Amino acid sequence: MNFVMIADLNDLANFHVGDEAMFEANLTCFRNLFPGADFTVLSQNPAFTARRYNVKTLPYFGFSLQPGESAQRKVLLQTILDQAKISAKGENGRKISSSWQPVFESLKSCDALIISGGGNISSTWPHHLYERVALIKIAALYGKPSIVTGQTFGPDFTPEDRALLKETLPLARLVGVREKASYEICRELGLPASKILYQLDDAAFFSPKPPQVETDPALAKLLATGKPWLAITIHHFTDFETELGQKKLKAIAGQILKISRDTNTQPVFLSHAAVTPGFDTLPDEAVGQRLARLLEPTVGMPVLGIKSPGEVAWLTGQAALVISTRYHPLVFGLAAGVPVLGIYVDPYTEIKLRGALEHARLAGWLIPLELAYTEIFSGMTIELWRLRQAITHHLATIRSAWVNAEKTRWVVLKAALTGARESFAARPEPSFNPDPEDLDESINPPPFLARLIAELAEENKTDAALVGEMISEKDRYIASLLQEITTLRQMQTEKDSYNIDLLKTLDGKDSVISILQDNLAQKDEYFRSMEEALARKDAYIRRLEEALTQKDAYIKGLEKPMSRKDTYVKSLREAITEKDSYIFSLRDALKQKDTYIKSLLEALAEKEADLKPL
Repeated sequence: MNFVMIADLNDLANFHVGDEAMFEANLTCFRNLFPGADFTVLSQNPAFTARRYNVKTLPYFGFSLQPGESAQRKVLLQTILDQAKISAKGENGRKISSSWQPVFESLKSCDALIISGGGNISSTWPHHLYERVALIKIAALYGKPSIVTGQTFGPDFTPEDRALLKETLPLARLVGVREKASYEICRELGLPASKILYQLDDAAFFSPKPPQVETDPALAKLLATGKPWLAITIHHFTDFETELGQKKLKAIAGQILKISRDTNTQPVFLSHAAVTPGFDTLPDEAVGQRLARLLEPTVGMPVLGIKSPGEVAWLTGQAALVISTRYHPLVFGLAAGVPVLGIYVDPYTEIKLRGALEHARLAGWLIPLELAYTEIFSGMTIELWRLRQAITHHLATIRSAWVNAEKTRWVVLKAALTGARESFAARPEPSFNPDPEDLDESINPPPFLARLIAELAEENKTDAALVGEMISEKDRYIASLLQEITTLRQMQTEKDSYNIDLLKTLDGKDSVISILQDNLAQKDEYFRSMEEALARKDAYIRRLEEALTQKDAYIKGLEKPMSRKDTYVKSLREAITEKDSYIFSLRDALKQKDTYIKSLLEALAEKEADLKPL
């Protein structure tokens, strides 16, 4: 058989352990399920992926990831679909993009399209969403089945992206979701229950691989101590160059130090991602090094750079506890029977981390980033340490249910790929019984602590709402600025009309016309400079409007937004002052021009008086 796959794959400089692990796990299982099958994989770095996995590869279509370029993505999507139709009809006289034709040919000749698991079907990563939409639509055009394995959907969708998914997802035979929240989103998008598979993450049963310690002395030394250690992964969640960002990281370091002392454990930083293409973020290793410097010299924290997914899974399984803002450290930890604590930084990471914990009935071990700066973080982790044996036993108990669910999943996937629709079309909607939100209080934080976390998280949402109101006020003010600029332009148009009438009255008076021509040249130069100034103002306003379109993402990233409002208001007042100064200077220039024209009229009157005797 022949399959086309797509996953979020890249080279070592942009490596993401979780994305690679999901793809590698899927590729291994599909090869076992269909011995001898061929796989053509779309990758962001085809050459690297081909060498790493021994597969045929093709590049992405190349959709833009910039939020403000939705129109370009729509045009590109339609162009791709139009050319796919031309390729389907075999119209040789019609030119097709040389980079797209191999993708079209691969889809025409394949048995099925496989969208490998991930968390990128969201308007936060529109380029990934559009790549997958394009492939599903083309596969349907060519009459090929498509499936989607374990995904996180949303939670952020623009109305256009939501509508696009609503028309595209039903074309797939099966859609796997990792969280109850993603299941509900798919149902909202119109997918029937029979097409949705609630599942563990694609890498939940990823095979661990011991690292080559002889080539890594620091790791060899760590493993030789025999001391229990904490596997810590913190991603770039704020600007660490600012004073506030440094205080936040220092507060987290202080809590890690307390945890290490009270549990007599060694903190170890496990890197999971290099840089994220298109985003101004630090690699995990750089974050770990900053954190390690804050812990020195009280306690040393080894920082392990990017390793292969198998090695990272193995190292995670050796830890006594896992603490992470990322998703796959929790997946690897739970799979290995290691207690984990998730720290979410926004609604997207909350959905993912909560989803991983809900599969294990351990959703109580989740806190918002704001609490990681407080003793609630260290207190919960110490409590997790106290309950570690009970939690490890609990994870061992539920593993058999996970194994059975995974076996069933692959039976359903094979049926979907081979067209045995009767094997999966009649599946009922999951009952979530026991509900993922139901917690065993003996191995979860006490109820009072869960209530406290919920209350603090709600307070943070209230702060964000206040900031949102401030930004709305700013929107209204900018609208008034735009109205003022429109009024000034109308005044300029009226002044131009007046000048034209004046020139007509002076027709035939050569000397006056010569003077006025010089004046008009100066006026034109002046208005060109004024138009350039207005263009710069328009460009500034456009940049401001683009920044405001990202305000939701900005609000979600604010931890203590009200502490910044004074600075923000001060800068806004300075902008208003600059605007007022500009308007005043423009009005002064117009007054000077009026005075100048008045003097011209007086000169004209004198000239006419002189000419009367003639």
